[in-house]
Amino acid sequence: MRLITKYPNRKLYDTTISSYVTSKHLVEYIHDDIQFQVIDKETKKDITNDTLKYLVNCVKISSDTLINLLVRSQNKLDNSNLGRGK
Repeated sequence: MRLITKYPNRKLYDTTISSYVTSKHLVEYIHDDIQFQVIDKETKKDITNDTLKYLVNCVKISSDTLINLLVRSQNKLDNSNLGRGK
């Protein structure tokens, strides 16, 4: 999973490739099924969900892409829970 740091100046830094990235890069990550987590540099909070909302609203991820992303996320959650007892 790639760790993306969001700086106060709104720049995004991908620590895996040691490079600044844009919202369009994150959309490419989604298309390529590359998992990432976005952390706010100042607060250290996970802002991945807020970032995904932004991508949907501002970058205009297609509805097909969004549906595929949600299905993949749900499948990963289901698979991770298979080994757990009730």
